Amino acid sequence: HLLDAGAVTLELQPIVEVATGRVIGAEALVRGAPPGPTLATGDLIAAAERAGLGPRLDALVLRKGIALLPGLQRARPGFLLSLGLSAQSVGSEEVARVVATERERHRVPRGTLVLVLAEPGALEDPDAAVAFRRALHRSGVLLSVGEFGTSCDPYRSLVELDPDIVTIAGEFVEGMVDGLVERSVVRSVVRLAYELGMPT
Repeated sequence: HLLDAGAVTLELQPIVEVATGRVIGAEALVRGAPPGPTLATGDLIAAAERAGLGPRLDALVLRKGIALLPGLQRARPGFLLSLGLSAQSVGSEEVARVVATERERHRVPRGTLVLVLAEPGALEDPDAAVAFRRALHRSGVLLSVGEFGTSCDPYRSLVELDPDIVTIAGEFVEGMVDGLVERSVVRSVVRLAYELGMPT
């Protein structure tokens, strides 16, 4: 019902450049919106994926998110917007079409829209994933591997998808102050990303 009514809203969480403290973009978090039930991001995404509706939810979020970018970039040129993407959407013709048409409609500059693949380990068709990645690259859309470090084989996604950005799992970042293991994981991923020329 939420998807049929388009009853979702996006809340923007700032992305801050650590070296300068400057806000360079935002991550859009999807929420269920009235008159439907108010659902947190994780609950809404999980419910959609259980019903096989990940691509429909992603298409809706992409339309809403990309429509926000022109206004954000008028206020701050070069502003990045990061939108989550379900593993179910990789290879989806609808999602690929929405990305291409909405980016062109709103004249989004290359390199300012980032799609974050939350669970790359859940990809069922590596060939479809590679084709999807190439289509994004042609469109000037960046791909980020999200929650890096939590899957059973996180490094495979770097080989198969060749992402532009690596997003370290929040549990490691939050625990790095007091936890030796967490700090070591963060340090290792940052170094790996630096050597591959990718931001984290």
